[in-house]
Amino acid sequence: MKKVFEAELIAAIENRSAFAFAVLYDRYAAILFKIIFIHVKDQELAENLLEESFLTICNQIQGYHAQDSGFLLWMTGMAKKLALQKINESVPCITKRSSSRMAG
Repeated sequence: MKKVFEAELIAAIENRSAFAFAVLYDRYAAILFKIIFIHVKDQELAENLLEESFLTICNQIQGYHAQDSGFLLWMTGMAKKLALQKINESVPCITKRSSSRMAG
């Protein structure tokens, strides 16, 4: 397989290249999966969030600016954010009203 450099990969993803997406997935799926799994601790949920992460990365690729952070750091931030959002959705929120009932 042809060696694809990060800047070329990003440009190709911006142009919706299926080849670039395959390279992106092959190159980064394992590390992103590990980051997601560390937070959610559930294989199936981590796999679903990995898929969602790649879709988000591809849809928001124009928002990536190399001068702000490295590409991997940017992607891991997105994957972690999705994992934490999913965790927060599953944790019941304690309102002031219910916490005051607990206290008294």
